[in-house]
Amino acid sequence: MVKKTIGRVYMVEYLEILYWLEKIDFKGWYSMDQYPYREDAKGAINESIRWVEGLHNKMVDFGMNRFGKLLDEGDAIESSMLIREFIGI
Repeated sequence: MVKKTIGRVYMVEYLEILYWLEKIDFKGWYSMDQYPYREDAKGAINESIRWVEGLHNKMVDFGMNRFGKLLDEGDAIESSMLIREFIGI
């Protein structure tokens, strides 16, 4: 059975939204629209929270300016290279 958690499938898209939220200095809260009816609901939400926090923290440590530069340039190859470096492959 495959668990449905935030960031597991659309990691690149989550990185971009987290980038923009950090860029605009968002101080609100995040909402998770999940319906884990086949798995432990508390476990699925906790894992999603860990994905969001982990991606955000790593992105900030990795360098917001690096992500911003790629978004400005729109270079798919450079973007792919940065994401591979970001995830360590």
